[in-house]
Amino acid sequence: MPLPQHPREAERLRALQELDILDTGPEHIFEHLVEVASISLQVPIALLSLVDEDRQWFKARVGLDAIETPRCQSFCAHAILESAETLVIENAERDPRFASNPLVTDYPAIRAYAGVVVHCPFTELPLGTLCVIDSSTRTYTDQQLGILKTLAKQVEHLLQLRKVARATDDIACSLAESDAKLRGIIDNSQSLLGLVDAEGTILDINRTALEIVHAPIDSVIGKPIWNSPWWTHSEELQERLKAAIRRAAAGSVDRFEATHPTHEHGLMDVDFSVSPIRLNGEVTYLITEGRDVTLQKSREREIEIYLAQLLESNNELEQFAYVASHDLRSPLRGIASLARFIEEDEADRLSESSRDYFSKLRRRLSRMQTLLDDLLKYSRVGYGNDEPVKVDMNVMLEEILDLLSIPAGFEVRVSGSLPTLVTHASPLRQTLVNIIGNAVKHHDRDSGLITLAATPARGLIEFRVTDDGPGIDASLHEKVFEMFRTLRRRDDVEGSGMGLAIVRKLVRRHGGNVTLESGTGRGSTFVFTWPARLSLNSESACP
Repeated sequence: MPLPQHPREAERLRALQELDILDTGPEHIFEHLVEVASISLQVPIALLSLVDEDRQWFKARVGLDAIETPRCQSFCAHAILESAETLVIENAERDPRFASNPLVTDYPAIRAYAGVVVHCPFTELPLGTLCVIDSSTRTYTDQQLGILKTLAKQVEHLLQLRKVARATDDIACSLAESDAKLRGIIDNSQSLLGLVDAEGTILDINRTALEIVHAPIDSVIGKPIWNSPWWTHSEELQERLKAAIRRAAAGSVDRFEATHPTHEHGLMDVDFSVSPIRLNGEVTYLITEGRDVTLQKSREREIEIYLAQLLESNNELEQFAYVASHDLRSPLRGIASLARFIEEDEADRLSESSRDYFSKLRRRLSRMQTLLDDLLKYSRVGYGNDEPVKVDMNVMLEEILDLLSIPAGFEVRVSGSLPTLVTHASPLRQTLVNIIGNAVKHHDRDSGLITLAATPARGLIEFRVTDDGPGIDASLHEKVFEMFRTLRRRDDVEGSGMGLAIVRKLVRRHGGNVTLESGTGRGSTFVFTWPARLSLNSESACP
């Protein structure tokens, strides 16, 4: 299918012809400019492309052998039709305009593209683009696109100078000035940039790299890069750099991490790369780039230390949980046995108040046992999770009700229908057991209604458990999730006060969130989200 043409196509082609630039020989300033684009955006291919009637022709190019391609295959032909005047493609294989394009399916296997429209300086009509191409999918930052736009404006300025003063000496001065501006862009880059030949001899270096080691430029130009001040401190790094130079000279991009000495700040961690530049199909130059990643590495080391400390703390917590659940149970059982012996041996002589004290002692020993069990559960949240499995929520609800042995006066009802999910079954079951169990345990009547609903919510499943109990004041909504927190007297209700703390830890550990909706009137609703996907062959669906 032919590409649509620009609304003023005839005028556009006439403006291009009048510039008298098509099929002209290489010009250093344009070659230099696309090299800057390639280096600045860290891509292997950069082109100054002019869109003619039936072709796109490259005035300057880096990393591509062809000097022109058919217009019907041209990405740039699309770009000149864009109202935004910038065309960015992160993955050409997934773009229906380009997926079957030979430049995508064959050499040079284009994946990522960014092109800024270049206009005729006299008519403002689009002539082509300054574009960069990568064979890997990628995104371009706003800063990188800003650099490309600046360079495209520079092309327009050069085209104006070329047309107006091509036959005069003024053009030489203007081009020299433009070259100086481009040099300024390179020198002001925060990266350590260098130009070397295929043998590794330094031909040029930017100011940032020289300032790192406080070296004059004449001390490094013309010398092998591995003998420069950045590399002489380590023979191992010198050998690694030599290998990178050989690979780049053979046409491959090489990348590795290095540590460079600096003039003022000791050692600097550097992400270093060597990339080939082809002229007329041959690797003639190599671009070296070093990015300062010292801060990033420092933070990575801090994270490693923190993770080690966290692991140590978790191990200590597990040890505590083991002691609490095993070593403390023996004395509790001993106290319970001793109390039972006293009650049996002294049954005829115990007063009513003494019997009441022993009854309270048994309840509090039972509460202590529950507390130890819940501490163990809390400490082990996230350990030994089962693999995701297919879960019919209707079946899981039946299992939960059977496990809880809910009193006859209470009814658990489903709102709508429950889905079949693929998720971690055990922690989800424990979460619902705790919430539904709490709704019964803390109800202020002998009968009540509990409702369960489940609906999809932005890639998660939202569960809502609603009761008709006494309600919870808004000021206590966060406190109910704290450890050892109960809203009623310990002797009025059995429990450790950790059920909802375990719920919150389970839900958060699995990437969800839990909240409470309630007021001072009747009823509370616990809402939690859970990572799960609906089963494809589920017979039920969320409402």
